[in-house]
Parts: sequence; structure tokens; C-alpha cells
Amino acid sequence: MNPMAVPRTTLCRAGLTLLLLLAFVSELMLIAALRPHGGANIVQLELARTATEFAQIVQRDWTQEAAGPTPATPDRCGLDLPHTRAPVQPHWGKLRCSLLVDSLGLVPGYVGLLLLLTLGCLAPGAPLAQRLAWCLPALAAGCADLTENGLTWQALDLLDSAALSDAAVAGVRLASQAKWLLLAAALATLGHVAWHGAAAHGDKLRRVAAALCAVGALALPVGAWLWQPAIGVGLLMMVVALALLAWRYWGTRGRTAVGLIGHGA
Repeated sequence: MNPMAVPRTTLCRAGLTLLLLLAFVSELMLIAALRPHGGANIVQLELARTATEFAQIVQRDWTQEAAGPTPATPDRCGLDLPHTRAPVQPHWGKLRCSLLVDSLGLVPGYVGLLLLLTLGCLAPGAPLAQRLAWCLPALAAGCADLTENGLTWQALDLLDSAALSDAAVAGVRLASQAKWLLLAAALATLGHVAWHGAAAHGDKLRRVAAALCAVGALALPVGAWLWQPAIGVGLLMMVVALALLAWRYWGTRGRTAVGLIGHGA
């Protein structure tokens, strides 16, 4: 028995746990503390078509009042500020903090999970080039997500200086659509390796997860171009599929993935 197998297995499982916690805590912060007013979602802002629509969504869902009866420095994230559509001193801290949490927590969390589970579904001993190829869609989706967040932050700066243009908003929308398309490709990739992997034969749980990945991969582009609620369906399929594969990975692939991840390194 390889004396390094047990430590590496422990590291793989620890990495899986940390990625799950990172993604869960980040999503909890976005839902519980940093969500927009009235139960709206940030996807509407990301897919705005014009500067006017972008500004209207920011004002309706994200604008807070920083002016108060006594001078005070508001919380950076605006957690203690009231929502208003006609502010004397507008504050968009909640939106900016949402972008930061997404970039620093949720994006690394879900990209890391996609990478780890995709590698865990491959056959041990797969060539390095093949492993890198299967990982590319998830990495590209994460880069597109970070680009989208950066462009949204820039659009807020332009809005604050009354210089927001349709071109700037089009950049946000294009990055968002690229993110959803690449995330769909990453899900399709994960579903493919989960379905066709050698360990999938007779494993109904992995087959179910692969089918959910396929549904999610179809729903996300539909939401980005045609019907936005489909994005929610796609994300739900993605979450359930990742949870099922993480459970299977923890129980059976934490050991065999060690040989795959360490092979050729």
C-alpha cells in the first residue's frame, strides 16, 4: 500500500469539505444578508439590456439611503441602511459587497467543486492533457463570472458619475451570458464523465447526478437568452447534482481519486 495514499485521501476529503463550506457560507451570506430588496435577484441586473434598465433595477432593488438625521459613517455594506427609491444620498454598499462575496467566496467554491468532482469521476491514470481539457469549462466559467462582477462594479461607478452607457451595460450582459454558457458546458462535462466513468456502471446515484447535470446544462442558456426563470431551474439541478456527487466522492472516490490527482504530477 502506498504510504502516501492515506494522507492524500485525507487531503482530498478536507479539500472537498472546505469547498462545500466556502460555497455554502457565501451563498448563505448572499441570501440572508446581502439579498436585494423585495426578493429580487441579481440576475435581472446582470442581464439588463440598456443603461436605463440597469439604472432602474439598481434604484428599485439595490438603492439605500445613506443620509440620516445625524452625520454618521454608514456601514460599508449598508446592512443598517433603509431601502429607498428616491434617496437623498444613495448608497449601493449592499450590491458592492454582494459582488465581493460572490468573487471571493462563491466563485472559488463552485469552480473548485466542479474541478474536484470532474477529476474524481475520471479513470485513474488519465493523461495530464486529458485532465486539463475536462477542467477547462469550469475554469472558463469562473473567469467569466469574475469578469462579469468586475464589469458590474465598473458600471456602478459610471452610474454614480452619470456616465453609464448602453455599451457598458452590454459588456455586463455579454459577460453574464458567457458565464451561463460556460457553466452549462462545465455541467455537461461533469455529467458526461459521471455517466461514462468506469465507476458509474451500476451506480444509480451517479447516473441520477449525471442526468441532473444534463438538465441544468440545457436550462442555463435558455435562461440567459430566452426565459430568465430557467436559470433558477438550472442552478437547482446543479446544486443537487453536486451534492450527490460530493456524497459519492466522499464515500468511494476519495481513495481512488488520489491516484488520479497525483498521477503525472
